[in-house]
Amino acid sequence: MKRQEAPGRLEVVRSFVNTLDLERGVDELDTVQGLAGWISAVSSIADLPAVPTRPGVPPALTEADRRAAVELREALRDTLAGTGAAAAVPLGPSASRVAAPAPAALDRLNRVAARLPVHLRFADAATPQFVPERAGIDAVLAGLLGVVAVAALDGTWGRLKMCPAEDCRWVFYDHARNRTGVWCQMAECGNRRKVREHRSRQRAASTAPVGS
Repeated sequence: MKRQEAPGRLEVVRSFVNTLDLERGVDELDTVQGLAGWISAVSSIADLPAVPTRPGVPPALTEADRRAAVELREALRDTLAGTGAAAAVPLGPSASRVAAPAPAALDRLNRVAARLPVHLRFADAATPQFVPERAGIDAVLAGLLGVVAVAALDGTWGRLKMCPAEDCRWVFYDHARNRTGVWCQMAECGNRRKVREHRSRQRAASTAPVGS
């Protein structure tokens, strides 16, 4: 199976955007309890962004918190989905070239980010961190955006990609040296697309007028 995990804190972001699983028809954030469960689950991942809760104690969350989490998730998913067909642009000192998100996706992400203030802190000269300025769910969501910002600066954000299969849309980390990964699993999503395109060409050929 293709390796999909992202490095360090970026894996928490990948887990967050994949709380919507189209293939299984599961949305982990469709209830407040689901959001609390996701936060508790990722608290076991090393180097996790700030989560305002004590170990073993579920955070106190509201329906408004759940909606805010879904809004950020969908904004990030829109941004990742928009990178496939857009023009490639440089991003980050260690990045080669990555695709640019659609302007509408960036506008949506910027609107969400404007409500989640952070400030920059250096653990040392080479380790910047974006620290949330609020508590509660805002700290969790701003922490995730801080991870995205650092990943954009170090070039790893451009390797986080969304599978283009309409019935999948799973987000994976592209480990290919030349960043050529397209499908989350070529043996599944890629081959299904090839089969559908082949059948479509066959149907088109069978219905075409003779001599055309």
